[in-house]
Amino acid sequence: MISGDLLDREAVPQRLIRLQAEKDRLTFPCFVDTDCSPGKYALDPKEAVDLVDENTILLVCILGTTYTGEYEDVETCSNLLDKKCKEENLDVYIHVDGASGAFVAPFVSPELKWDFRLPRVCSINASGHKYGSFSLLFSSAGL
Repeated sequence: MISGDLLDREAVPQRLIRLQAEKDRLTFPCFVDTDCSPGKYALDPKEAVDLVDENTILLVCILGTTYTGEYEDVETCSNLLDKKCKEENLDVYIHVDGASGAFVAPFVSPELKWDFRLPRVCSINASGHKYGSFSLLFSSAGL
């Protein structure tokens, strides 16, 4: 379900992100609100990539969702996005909202591909602000 359609979706660049992660709906004109029924608190890769079109500039995946700490499946999103971009001649990348998961995932799940090992991942942020920690911003440039 698309919500927050303050502007014409056909004419405006959009990013795709679950509403649970975005508290201020007015910061960008178009957000994705997927089903948050019990047992489904993370982005569904197929649902998200199906919403990608020529106006999409970024898909946001969360590594440690607000409600459950669940890692969204960045690798599957990347693979599906690769296929869609090739078929439809699109150029859409992934930003990983590392939340607190980016601090622990490399150590507890080193086999998990969620980072710059995936060519579609163009940026990652990590923040431990909920635990009194600091924030970091990583960019794929120069790595």
